[in-house]
Amino acid sequence: LKGPNASKQCEKLKLDIYKKAIGPNGPQGGVDAEDLINAFAEQARRRSTCPSKQNGGNLGVFGPGEMVPEFDTVAFKEQVGIIHGPVETQFGSHLILVTDRK
Repeated sequence: LKGPNASKQCEKLKLDIYKKAIGPNGPQGGVDAEDLINAFAEQARRRSTCPSKQNGGNLGVFGPGEMVPEFDTVAFKEQVGIIHGPVETQFGSHLILVTDRK
């Protein structure tokens, strides 16, 4: 997201994604990975300003050094399976869901 309130909007969006992924039964059993990915993709298609919105925010496979440093740090050093962010880059505020690392 871009703009003066992008970071706050990302925080709210992250909560909305988790609420959708958790569903009406609450978080007792945790969050199903597929449900989280689907909820993330739905919001990315709706709200993202990145060209990846067409793919539900999926950037595909990329290696270290192919993205801006702030993004790389999260993609290659932070926990897999949770939403990180907002991550601030020169392109705006981002939510990042690392689904796999090879």
